[in-house]
Amino acid sequence: MTVMDNAQGFGTRIGTGDRKDGLIEMKKNIIMGETLIPDCPDTSNGDYCIKIDKYAMVPGGFAQKEKALHITMPAFFPYWKYEPQNWAGLTHFTDNKISDFGGKTMYGMKSVAIGSAPWDSDITQPTYFYDNEFIDVDEESFAWLSSPDPDWADVSDCGNFPCTGPYNVLNSFHRTKWSGKVPSEQRSTFMLIGNNPGFSPYIDKCEFKEKWNSYVCNEPKLSQLIFESGDFDFMDRAMQPIIFTEEGTEQANTINAYMDHIWDGFYTGQVRLSRFPVIIEAKRGKVYDVTFTGTPAANLTWKLVAEEPDAGVMVRIAYPSAQSRAIEVNGELIEYNKWDKKLN
Repeated sequence: MTVMDNAQGFGTRIGTGDRKDGLIEMKKNIIMGETLIPDCPDTSNGDYCIKIDKYAMVPGGFAQKEKALHITMPAFFPYWKYEPQNWAGLTHFTDNKISDFGGKTMYGMKSVAIGSAPWDSDITQPTYFYDNEFIDVDEESFAWLSSPDPDWADVSDCGNFPCTGPYNVLNSFHRTKWSGKVPSEQRSTFMLIGNNPGFSPYIDKCEFKEKWNSYVCNEPKLSQLIFESGDFDFMDRAMQPIIFTEEGTEQANTINAYMDHIWDGFYTGQVRLSRFPVIIEAKRGKVYDVTFTGTPAANLTWKLVAEEPDAGVMVRIAYPSAQSRAIEVNGELIEYNKWDKKLN
């Protein structure tokens, strides 16, 4: 497929149902920047005029419900907005050619090759890039990872502070090729993460890129940890804000629950899914303390999404009550056993 002058990003959204892992493969495409065709041809006669930031490639997404392939009537919400995203999934961009991104659009807006989906309030599943070639991609136009929208801090959306999905974005690049006019530093293998004030500045091998609103990292153990409540009140009990702190550091990655996506007439449903994606450095030996500002759920399900097979961390939760706890792995109960000091 050949894509040029894209506005909202070349990516795929799939309705898979909840708790079904998925993989979106985007292979052997040609992705080009802005063309000479104007976005505002002739406004004097009422013609269309589109002045927006443009993102050529955005992560895929796995929704709990699908939408019709062909639109048959006006939608109440923009078509790209959909039900809360799935439990987990991945997007692979492989062997694509990305070319001709020379800075801003002809109207002074952003024109970038790689963006995060600014409307993804809840989660952006990790995106992996393999064997892609960037040709004549200006330093300013390589990437822009959006931060949470301040307007989400509303009782009808995310509560007292914005949803934190955009802060926990993870992009991983491998065997990347560069030619023509390119950024000052061309790496073959690197990671690109969001401008998360509670996490990104504290990772040793990460460097802030202001033009991209993101951090470039040389740390293969960066991973996404997802957990959720399995209690009966998982839609209407608040455990957030939840704070992830790595032991011995000043990290304080504060995360929020999913947005309220339910509407009942003119009102929101006042329900939010207690599901939480968080970016971590999954090196064995590291310890993360998880502080719940509400009562922790009695039943929590966890999943680590990592590229490195030996990735792993210790997670500690200070429960408010002295009760016994049990651990299951893939539905199998793990019996009490002696602590292995070699694991940490």
